[in-house]
Amino acid sequence: MTPFADYQQLLEDLDKVLSAISGASEGSLCPTGCSSCCEAFTLLPVEASVIASRSRPGDFAAAGDGRCPLLTAQGRCSAYAFRPLLCRVRGFPIFSLDSDGKPSCEACGKSRPERACEAARALHLDEWNARLYAVNARFCEENGISPRRLDVQDLYRWSMTAANAAART
Repeated sequence: MTPFADYQQLLEDLDKVLSAISGASEGSLCPTGCSSCCEAFTLLPVEASVIASRSRPGDFAAAGDGRCPLLTAQGRCSAYAFRPLLCRVRGFPIFSLDSDGKPSCEACGKSRPERACEAARALHLDEWNARLYAVNARFCEENGISPRRLDVQDLYRWSMTAANAAART
């Protein structure tokens, strides 16, 4: 499989798990139309390349206000169907290991936090990040690009680089 196919499979697998968590939480975790967590962030080159290859230049908002440049004027995500892992897990209760290796759970205050961190209703993010980093490493190696994280504010500029153009062919 290609790194893009592996990435797509990762997102499909993640969406199934998130759907099960959402169902276990008795409804949507995020209020309809909420974009309060849609702030500037960093993403991996494989994620940036997928977004860039499926977006149009007009899909990117002006950078600099701290909001995600993929948000439309109506507060909707212009890349929702192919949004990166970080965006997919927002609003869900997340289990991860802290810097001391101890488990911790975080949940958005708008997404039913009173029951969010029950084990059956939380995503174990470290496992998904490990899989994402492995796909990204392979993508970067095959395309001769740095695996470093990219600022989403630079997505449009990055999407126009020769390295990304080569990665999309």
